[in-house]
Amino acid sequence: LEVLFWGVRTAKWIKLMSLNHPKAVINCGNITLSSEVMTSASSLPNFMQAPVFSDIDIPENISFAPPLTIRLYNNESFGTLEYIGSSVIHNIMIFLVKLTHKHKWLVAENERETTIKDCNYYFFSDIQLSKLPDPDTEEYYFDWWTKYYECLDRLTTEQRVIFKIFRKYNLIYTNELEAQPEYNGFTDCFRTFDFYKNKRDEIDKSNLLAKLKAAISLYKLVDGEVVNDEHPYFHHLASLSRESIPILIRVYAVRAHKLNSKDHQGTVDPYIELATPSTVISDRKNYLIQDSNPIFGKCFELDATLPFDSLVTIRIMDWDRGGNDLIGETVVDVESRYFSKHRGTCGISQIYNEDGYNKWRDVMKPTHLLEKLCHHYHLDLPQYEGNTVMVANSKFSGMLSKEDPRECAALTALKHWDTLDSIGCSLVKEHVETRSLYDPKYPGVEQGKLEMWIDIFPKIATHQIPPKVNIAPREPIDFELRVIVWSTSGVVLKDKSVFHGKLHTDIYIKSWLRGKEDLQKTDVHFNAIKGDGMFNWRFLYNFSFIREERLITFMKPNENVQVNKVPPIVYFQIWDNERFRPNEYLGSLAIDLNTMPLPMKEISRKMKSLFSEQTEKTIDLFAARHVRGWWPFMTNMPKYGKRIKVGLVDLEFSLLTAEEAESSPAGRGRNEPEALSIPLRPSMKWSVWIVPLRAIWIYVCGYHKKKIIIFLIILAWMLFFLLFVYSIPKYTVKKILNA
Repeated sequence: LEVLFWGVRTAKWIKLMSLNHPKAVINCGNITLSSEVMTSASSLPNFMQAPVFSDIDIPENISFAPPLTIRLYNNESFGTLEYIGSSVIHNIMIFLVKLTHKHKWLVAENERETTIKDCNYYFFSDIQLSKLPDPDTEEYYFDWWTKYYECLDRLTTEQRVIFKIFRKYNLIYTNELEAQPEYNGFTDCFRTFDFYKNKRDEIDKSNLLAKLKAAISLYKLVDGEVVNDEHPYFHHLASLSRESIPILIRVYAVRAHKLNSKDHQGTVDPYIELATPSTVISDRKNYLIQDSNPIFGKCFELDATLPFDSLVTIRIMDWDRGGNDLIGETVVDVESRYFSKHRGTCGISQIYNEDGYNKWRDVMKPTHLLEKLCHHYHLDLPQYEGNTVMVANSKFSGMLSKEDPRECAALTALKHWDTLDSIGCSLVKEHVETRSLYDPKYPGVEQGKLEMWIDIFPKIATHQIPPKVNIAPREPIDFELRVIVWSTSGVVLKDKSVFHGKLHTDIYIKSWLRGKEDLQKTDVHFNAIKGDGMFNWRFLYNFSFIREERLITFMKPNENVQVNKVPPIVYFQIWDNERFRPNEYLGSLAIDLNTMPLPMKEISRKMKSLFSEQTEKTIDLFAARHVRGWWPFMTNMPKYGKRIKVGLVDLEFSLLTAEEAESSPAGRGRNEPEALSIPLRPSMKWSVWIVPLRAIWIYVCGYHKKKIIIFLIILAWMLFFLLFVYSIPKYTVKKILNA
């Protein structure tokens, strides 16, 4: 049993006396290991002694293994020890470490020759990510946010082709980094033991008296050199406990989710505050207005010193004129990450680049990191050949790129370091962790989540510290969308005219942009025979577009308050105008500007399959900027259980930036400037005398033709019969008198 008493953290006043001279005692069965009395916790809260160890017998049946009890004391006047508290670990096997003899390990490695290739081996051989231009602003818009949203699957088809490798490797953890099973909570080096006033206070962290950090390991002794580390197991850490270590901490706050409001109005004005025992940084001036799901996109730097600043507290505050409220906070143990074998200091990038937004951001390059690991585990130095490297009888191949092949090969070895037996472990990769926020007043109740990550750099290598990663969210781009409705064709006919007796529809079209209260509509094309309407009508929509999120955002009038973010979808509806009853809805059309269905250039016999063709081929209006064609209006048909086409519309989409729209303005409808011509619709102006007669003729001949014919036949027979009856007396008298 080997124990390295490291130090005491967050000690409080106990019985009006400070915990300035602590001492720790560990009991396991009949074994007792004690630390020295700390000289002064206020000067340096670490124990300055080498690891202590003792042989211990553990029964084969783990159930009968003795617990490990840690007691904490405070050395008071005249050498008396004041009992502070105790912590009991019932399962001692959690400290079990397996040591491997180097000779046996090398024999096994020689029998296990492996070759590992980077999955990106044939990727980016001819592509330079830093030279992909933005079609709108002619700037380079592939930045850190592009990789972030690729993990969330919010990129266009073209961007996914370029960034298909990032989805697998750039990780967005849904919980804390310590909660990932491959990192084991960064307890491989130090474990933290909490001491409370009594056992019931373990739920309420406010009654915490002190934290003891210690490195504990339980292992079977192996004769000779081992590959895990020197013997004793924690001997290399003992010298570090006698001095303070200056470090630079960078906290990257990406975004927050579902922040709990502390105001009666239910609104949140969040900002970030960072705190260590020696430093507090507040970003109160840059608070966000009424946003419970804010995107911060900020990096904060803290100058800290270990072991004094071992904990970093990230708080989300709610700005208020009367006093700021704590929404929630999360605490990160940077000391455990700094000394962990998983290298929790800086995530390893998945692609090595010497410049650009994906520039290598660690203090040491991959080759230096690999040499350090080999030295730490008593391995031979890496052997490079081209873009491959041989480490521990395993060959690693880097991807083909224009970067240094040695660095790419070493990076592949680092990414697959966990494949090596006994010494292998998962190194922290480039990531974004999601940490839960809690309010100490309401323990256990989550107040929201924060997406972030932390980089830690030693100040002794200040000249090598890379610049900060730019994660500032890009400002929304202002656009003006111009949609011209030219004409319609094949619209379903609903009415029959009393003037010309033909089926027709009085067509007009409504349109609006999702999330914006700006309903626009065309004038009415009366008596559209065959469903063919002419409009020449322009719709105008102004919005701000966030390229990385592929969403549009709106602000409240006269306030700098973001309302919501919605997809850029334009809706169209076609209606039949009625004079004496409510207008009748005919069909609708919804077009997402990110993935517009590819329209037909002209009407053909294949228009029946138009809708199926649109679902296969799409176009991005933000890249094309101008599209014109025919789209179908659809409506639900419960009788057939599917949507059917009710007509076609000829639309022209033009997307302009705010500067372009200002230099080339256009009016709504047919108004100036750039007024559209009045459509040439068929004239329906008839003579006031002809219209009534023609209407009577159509009504009589069109609707009662058979009845009129039957009536005329019956009338003729009746006239013939009456004439016959009238003529019979006269004819009879003439016959009698022979006149």
